[in-house]
Amino acid sequence: MRVSTEPRLDPSQPDTERFNPTAAEIRGLQRVVLAEVGEHTQAGKTAKFLFERAIGGLPPVSAIDTGKACWHDGQFHKDTVRGVVRDLRHSMERISEAGDGTLLVGCRVSRGPYALEFFRTRAANDSVGAFWRPYFAPGAGGIAIYGEPLFFRYGDIYIRVLRRDVTDALAILREVLQPEVVNKLQATTCYGSLGDFLSIRALAREFHARIRTLECATTGLYPRVRGLQDQHVIHVGNVRTNPHIDTMQESYPFALTTTDIEIRREILPGEEHRYADEDAAPPTHEEIAKRAYEIWDNRGRPEGTDAEDWIQADSELKRRVLHKHGLLTRRTNLDHRHCVTIIGANHGRAVLGITEYILSPIKVRELQGLLSASGTTFPREFQAIFRVEIRDYDSDCEIVSVVPIATRVLDATAV
Repeated sequence: MRVSTEPRLDPSQPDTERFNPTAAEIRGLQRVVLAEVGEHTQAGKTAKFLFERAIGGLPPVSAIDTGKACWHDGQFHKDTVRGVVRDLRHSMERISEAGDGTLLVGCRVSRGPYALEFFRTRAANDSVGAFWRPYFAPGAGGIAIYGEPLFFRYGDIYIRVLRRDVTDALAILREVLQPEVVNKLQATTCYGSLGDFLSIRALAREFHARIRTLECATTGLYPRVRGLQDQHVIHVGNVRTNPHIDTMQESYPFALTTTDIEIRREILPGEEHRYADEDAAPPTHEEIAKRAYEIWDNRGRPEGTDAEDWIQADSELKRRVLHKHGLLTRRTNLDHRHCVTIIGANHGRAVLGITEYILSPIKVRELQGLLSASGTTFPREFQAIFRVEIRDYDSDCEIVSVVPIATRVLDATAV
C-alpha cells in the first residue's frame, strides 16, 4: 500500500461509493493518517480513538464523549474537540491509499456525532495539478502574500483600525481618545485572520506534497506589487489587509470591496450587481422554546429536564449559518509572463473555503466545466464569485458549503 497525494478521494464524486472495509484496510488507513498528523498529537489521539471504534463497529460518538476519551486530564471543552476534529478532517481530505495505483480508498470524519466514513473510487485526472500548472512547472514555485491589519498599541491594549494609512487612522482616533493617549499610541501589524493563515497552510501543504516551493510573506515585505511582477503570486485576504488585491483587480469585471463583491459591468441574467455578506439573526425566545419542546418530546417527555432542554436548544440554534461571499481571480502578472491568483473575501473562513475548493479534485473539475475548459487546462484569465455557507459556533466556525455562483472568462487561452 502507498500514500496517494493526488488525486485525493472526494466522497461527492459520482463514481465514489461508501463501503465497509475490513479491519486490515482500516488499520492500513490508520497508519497513513497517524503518519500524517502525528500519533502523539491531539489529532492523532482522536484519530486513533475513532479508528478503534470503527474496527469495533461502535456507533457515532458525541464531542463530549470524544473529549473524555482523548483528553485524559479532563481539561477540554466541546469547542476544543470540534477544532481538533476539524483539523483532522482537513488532514484526512488529502490522504488516500491505493492498492494498484487505480483504486483509491479513503475516509473522513462525519459532521457529528463523530464516526469514520469510508469511501473508494477510481483514480481520476490531476485536475488540481491543471489548475496550478504554472506554479507546479519544474523550477517555478510561487509566493503567497497575505496582509496585516493595522493596529495601534497602548500598553497592553490593542486598537484594531482597518485602514492602511497611519495618518488617517490617527486622525480618526483623535476624535474619540484623549490627546495624551493618542500621542503614546504605537503602530503595529501583529494580527491576521485565522482563515487566511489556514489557507496559506493548506496551499503550502499542497506545494510541499508535490515537492514545489511556496514562499510565504506579508504585504509589509512587499509593499509594492511591482516587486512581485517577475514570479507566480497568490494573494490571500481582503482589500483592507492586503491592498495588492485592490490593485490587481482594478480593471476586472468582478471586484472585492470592503463590504461586498460587485459586478462592475455586463451583469448577466440571474446575476446581482452586488453580493453582500449576510449574518443570521440570533434565535428568538419563541424559537428556543419550540426547539426545547421538541428535544423534550423526542426524549420521551421526562420530568425535571426543563433547564437542560433549554440549554441544548439554545446551543443548537446559536450554531448560525452565515452566508458569505468570496472572489477567485486568475490573471497574468505585470510582466505578462507569470500569473497571479487572488483568493479574496471579507471573512477569513470564506477565504479558506475557496482555498479548499481549488485544492479538491472534484471541485476543480466542476469549476473547469463552468469555465468551459478542457480536462487538462484552465483559461489564462478568469474570475469566479463563490457563496460560502459557514456555521458559526460560540468560539469557532465550520465551512458548510462552497458554491460558485458567477464566472467570467477574460482570456480563454489555455495554460
